[in-house]
Amino acid sequence: MIYIVDDDSGARESLCFLLEAEGLEVEAFASAEAFLEKCGAEDEGCLVVDLYMPGMSGLDLLETLRARGNRLAAVVVTGSPSLAAEARAGRARAALVEKPFRDRGLIEAIRRSACAGCC
Repeated sequence: MIYIVDDDSGARESLCFLLEAEGLEVEAFASAEAFLEKCGAEDEGCLVVDLYMPGMSGLDLLETLRARGNRLAAVVVTGSPSLAAEARAGRARAALVEKPFRDRGLIEAIRRSACAGCC
């Protein structure tokens, strides 16, 4: 399962379309808080999350998940990368992908993140 968390409805829909066209099962959420309401420590898959969202950021979400013992593979997407964000993503065991990205680049980042057998 690929979980998409992005506050931008157009971005969510585009990512769903792209990943479903690759034959992947996708579930989308409009906020980190909505995802946390659904997600449990035992959930498996890969999380594709926007870095900057109103409320809880994508990195805050990942840190919360890790503190709960959740081991989802993760890819953080952002249009404004920084060294600090890259360092936080690394500590949360997540790849950081810069927008705009090529479709194949994102798919490969998801597949690399899933090498641990999570997705």
